[in-house]
Amino acid sequence: MKDTSRSIDRKKVYTGVVFLCAAVLLMLIGQENPSPIFKILWVILLGVGLFLYLWGRFFSRGSA
Repeated sequence: MKDTSRSIDRKKVYTGVVFLCAAVLLMLIGQENPSPIFKILWVILLGVGLFLYLWGRFFSRGSA
């Protein structure tokens, strides 16, 4: 059985989690200020965070 924890790119996963947390904080701050800039930044941070997390977790496999 393969050890899947070795094939995870932890740097990308942790960076993705940080971006996701920043997106959540920006979303909570942006509820009081209905500026479209907050919404745009929130969506960008959320997208980048999800992309990095998924790439680091599932698609950064080493050579088989």
